[in-house]
Amino acid sequence: MYYNKYKYALGKEELLINRGIWWKYRRTVPYSRIQHISIDQGPIEQIFGLYRVNSYTAGTGSIGSASAASRATGPEGQILGVRRNPEPLKEEIMRRVLPFRIGDGITDITTSSSNKIIEELQAIRKLLEKRDK
Repeated sequence: MYYNKYKYALGKEELLINRGIWWKYRRTVPYSRIQHISIDQGPIEQIFGLYRVNSYTAGTGSIGSASAASRATGPEGQILGVRRNPEPLKEEIMRRVLPFRIGDGITDITTSSSNKIIEELQAIRKLLEKRDK
């Protein structure tokens, strides 16, 4: 039953995750907010060759695992039951995250923020050019 209720999609601008039978878990994680992706595998998952691909944003914790009903810190988005090799999924998510980032990896800003900054700088330049004439 749980498997049939579990869905995820890599959207144009966000990661979408829906799962749950009793406790409904619906997450939309914008690529512009994703800081890093981790891959986890617990002992039961090791037996069945399954992995969890976790996405973290600046506001989420980096330890433990969080369920929909739990108050524990954990990933913002969690894709469960990834079979065999989770690396291609991790790489695809990161490929989608990178266009939304500008910076040196420490002081990254999103492209929407950078566009606003550029527009503001262009407006300031026009005002200064008018003043100097």
